[in-house]
Amino acid sequence: MGTQVFLKRLSWMLLIPLVGLIYAQLNYNNGNVHSLMTALDRIIPFIPYFVVPYVAWYGVLFFSLTWFAYKNDRLYYRSLASLVLGMVVSYLIFFVFQTTVPRPVIEGHNLFNQLTKVIYAIDNPYNAFPSLHVLTSYIIYLGSQETKIYSRFISRAIQIMTILVILSTIFLKQHTLLDVAGGIFIGGTIFNVTGYVVDIILSYDISINLLPKSFKHIPGKR
Repeated sequence: MGTQVFLKRLSWMLLIPLVGLIYAQLNYNNGNVHSLMTALDRIIPFIPYFVVPYVAWYGVLFFSLTWFAYKNDRLYYRSLASLVLGMVVSYLIFFVFQTTVPRPVIEGHNLFNQLTKVIYAIDNPYNAFPSLHVLTSYIIYLGSQETKIYSRFISRAIQIMTILVILSTIFLKQHTLLDVAGGIFIGGTIFNVTGYVVDIILSYDISINLLPKSFKHIPGKR
């Protein structure tokens, strides 16, 4: 694969920040805010150290998609389409059913507390259900399962990081357990649907003008 072809493939990732511009337009109190807090959410402690994987989410996303693009472009486009579609679905939910999460008062001035305060300052406590951090991380987690044939170590590393990102949303009090469940359900459903759609396209052999030629390769088939 040539460098120019690879970079062109990676350029499709720009769809994520472009679609992400909508997020800020919805992340404010619209006057009809709901709470999904449960008794279990209230007893979960605030652990500022989880700000590290929470922030690392951006790097995990970029690294994972780059790895997918390098090893399996079908998986890359499937994952990217799932991420973008998942964001759009989430924005529609934010628009019609806005939720919020109460945040703790952060005391202390260590690095982890300060980073959490920055996150709180730049990200309003709305747009909570489903959790986008969880939805996107779970899609990447599912995608990484298909890369074990290339490197079990990298696949496991991606999975561990995505699990830590998901946990961080709870321990930083950014999301509730229902936000996490919603992100996992929607992310998993979309990832499975996109895979199903791609397989249908391939089975009818109409991918010539719609998708890159390498999409025509299905593992195990000739």
